[in-house]
Formats: sequence, structure tokens, C-alpha cells
Amino acid sequence: MRRAALDALRADRWAAKRRERSTRATTDPQSASSVFDEPISVSRLVLRYAVTGLLALVVVAVATALVSRSLGTRAAIEDAVRITSLTAGVAVEPVLDDGVLTGDPAVLAALDRVVREEVLRGSLIRVKIWDPDGTILYSDEDRLIGDRFELAADELASADR
Repeated sequence: MRRAALDALRADRWAAKRRERSTRATTDPQSASSVFDEPISVSRLVLRYAVTGLLALVVVAVATALVSRSLGTRAAIEDAVRITSLTAGVAVEPVLDDGVLTGDPAVLAALDRVVREEVLRGSLIRVKIWDPDGTILYSDEDRLIGDRFELAADELASADR
């Protein structure tokens, strides 16, 4: 009987300590047990996973859009330069004459006819022939002929080709 009484006393003390720990954990955040002791709901885990996945998707999509835009712009410019160079070499250069430099109306009229019939198609919408000092010697837009502009270094380099 004495043994049974001791066992009951130990069980009571153990239960009292458990209650004390439980009460302390809910009232004192410093003494609370680890976060891992609390059960986490499945819906909370799924939400956390979904938000993380969505955030990763947005970051990847924005990065991909920026890189694609840059590559697309570069490819479009290279394509325009290639088409312009090819068209200039095939259609315009054969009709160029010193008369363009002097403003000879017959030479400019022949050049204008070639430009309008063979060059201004598709993506090419404007043609200008510049003097190295920045003066427009010919343009399909008549009002621009004779205007002078400062040329940037890359424009001057392309004029030397």
C-alpha cells in the first residue's frame, strides 16, 4: 500500500509540473518551447509553398522578359543594318553620281525614282544620304535636303565605310 501511495504522489507531482510548464509556455513567450513542438497545419504549409513558388515564378518571368527584350532589340537593329546595307549596295550605289554632291536635279531625280520604286518597301521607310559634315544631300522627304546636323562618332564611322 505504501508503494501505491508513493506512485500516486509521483504521478501527482508529474502532472503538476506538466500543468506548470503548459501555463508558463502560454503566458511567457520566452519560456515557450520550440516552434517545432507546435503542429503546423497542412493548409499553412501549402500556402507557404504556393507563395514561394509564385514569387520564384515572378522573378524568373521578369528576368526572362528583360533579357528577351534586350536580345530582341539587338537582333532588330542588326537586321535593320543588314537590310539597309544590302539595299544601299544593290539599289542605290549604282545610281550614285557626283551630281548628288553638287545637287544636280537630273541625278537627284534618277536617284529619287530608284529609291521610291526599289528601296522604300517593307521595313525601310526613310532614305537619307549624308555628307560627312552632316548635310543631307538627298532624302525621300524633300524638305530635309540641305539641312545640316551634328553627326555622332558612330554615324561618322558608318559614313567612312
